[in-house]
Amino acid sequence: MGRRSRTITLGAALILSECLGGGWAGSDALRAESRRPPAPAGGPAAAATSGRLRPVSKVRCPPSADTTEPLTTSALRGEAAFVAYDRFREDISARSEVRISWLGAGFGRRYLAKVEPPPDVTSLQVFVLDKPSRSVAIAETMHHPYEIRLADIWCLLKLQPNGEPGALSVNAVSNLFFVRDAIGALGVVDVLWSGAGWEIGASSIARNRPWPPGRQVITR
Repeated sequence: MGRRSRTITLGAALILSECLGGGWAGSDALRAESRRPPAPAGGPAAAATSGRLRPVSKVRCPPSADTTEPLTTSALRGEAAFVAYDRFREDISARSEVRISWLGAGFGRRYLAKVEPPPDVTSLQVFVLDKPSRSVAIAETMHHPYEIRLADIWCLLKLQPNGEPGALSVNAVSNLFFVRDAIGALGVVDVLWSGAGWEIGASSIARNRPWPPGRQVITR
């Protein structure tokens, strides 16, 4: 099967799987697809040649002076499991770790119950969406692994807790992340600086929401 045919089949199966309630992880075929290593031509170069996503920067989160530890194997020393409910809360007071002015109902329902393993130091790639695209088309542009964790989003937010300049766009344009929710279904988390604080929403990938150009997409 050609690459284009396989991509179309993956997108259709992805939406059907979500709609049946199993999420992307619910299909044996899609689980196998998600475990497949990236093709040699994958990653930022493949995304760039698609004409959809343009790589603009990379960020290590959290920043670390120790560059000898492997990014994928060294959990942050002293960190416990990452509990979403303990971190993502609406709070714009001076005592808040991150100024969050709004949490969407979809994010609350899908993600606040999630508990992740202790965070790792992670290398993240920042893309800009160069043309209008829907969620599934963006996901199909990238190569596995591209999913990100809530702990990665929180790490980026802590670097810009009050809307300071950084990897996350702070000009009222969404930053998009593909993240599995508390039951393992893949969704899109969108994070936006509103001026008063960060606004965080989420939607199922099955909704296949359209996104205008200029949005940032951040992946592992």
